[in-house]
Amino acid sequence: MGLLPSFRASVLIAALAILGGCLGAPQPPLSLEPASSAALKGIASIGRSNPAKSWMLPDAQKKQSLLYVSNQGSGSVTVYTYLNGGGLVLVGTLTGFSKPTGMCTDNAGNVWIPDYGTGYLYEYQHGGTTPIDSIKQHTGLPYDCAVDPTTGNLAVANQHPNAKYGAKGLVDVYSLKGAKGGGSYSTASGFKNVYFVAYDNKSNLYVDAIPCPPSGCGSLNSKPKHLGAEQGRSQYYLPGLFELSNGGSLFTQVTISGATLNSPSAINWVQPTLLLGDQNFQGQGTNGAYKLLVSGSTATVVGTLPFKGTQQAYGFWRRAGRVVVPDYSGNIVRVYSLSDGSLVSTLTTGISLPFGAVVSQ
Repeated sequence: MGLLPSFRASVLIAALAILGGCLGAPQPPLSLEPASSAALKGIASIGRSNPAKSWMLPDAQKKQSLLYVSNQGSGSVTVYTYLNGGGLVLVGTLTGFSKPTGMCTDNAGNVWIPDYGTGYLYEYQHGGTTPIDSIKQHTGLPYDCAVDPTTGNLAVANQHPNAKYGAKGLVDVYSLKGAKGGGSYSTASGFKNVYFVAYDNKSNLYVDAIPCPPSGCGSLNSKPKHLGAEQGRSQYYLPGLFELSNGGSLFTQVTISGATLNSPSAINWVQPTLLLGDQNFQGQGTNGAYKLLVSGSTATVVGTLPFKGTQQAYGFWRRAGRVVVPDYSGNIVRVYSLSDGSLVSTLTTGISLPFGAVVSQ
């Protein structure tokens, strides 16, 4: 399913989503067919894999910074030199993916690339063309990922789109370097869906998601006694921000003070704040992000960052004083200043329905 660039089309799609019981949820940009029947427990195996042949210029690995962009139009990840938002020159292409989504990187510059269409996540070295490791999600499809900078743990927003009535989202954590904290995590009543994840510098994990009601998502099959069916459902299908504290076992909701999250996109950690994206920023039908200062169970808006000109942002990435924002509908990548949202540069070479971006350092 292609998404039209006009706001009017976006409003129509949002209305259809409400009828389907997904108020406020950012819909996958393509028709993403489930690979297997859903389950509440995510089980994955770690092994080797080798997608179709990729290419990279010989000196790419020597570059200090590389920008990776996942393109759902071509099923590829294009790689560029990156000089603080400039010098965007194509130096390679990683191929063989079905629907690459939100990517992440670790302290060594290795890049994890989730492939929503196949259920795999692939790990590449900085400037490499062959995966050095992979993870197969046996019961779900990876939408986004984040690496804990302290432990090296890998968190994956894992969607279960064919779970017809029950919870459709989990966050799976993999202890790839022997650290503690692996397992599958949700709220006490479950997530209706999960989208983007991020760690802070204290190993607390955040996700923007749609929660199930206290009685569980399965209870939404039956019509509420005192409300119309759609009205009763919609009150629970509001997106929010959730935190899994370091060492915790359940996600808990973080109340956002100063803004309403309408259609969540990426989350980035910008010490000491979170940068939380919204495709319906400030309810204006535009894209942007909120700078949130989290204290206890409350996240207070301390700044805003509009993505002027961007029609549809999913997995943006912050690096130093820049924010790299792929515009899926606009078929362009824009780099904005973190301080004031001014446009620094644009990128169209090799871009085809861009979903996510990450800078490998």
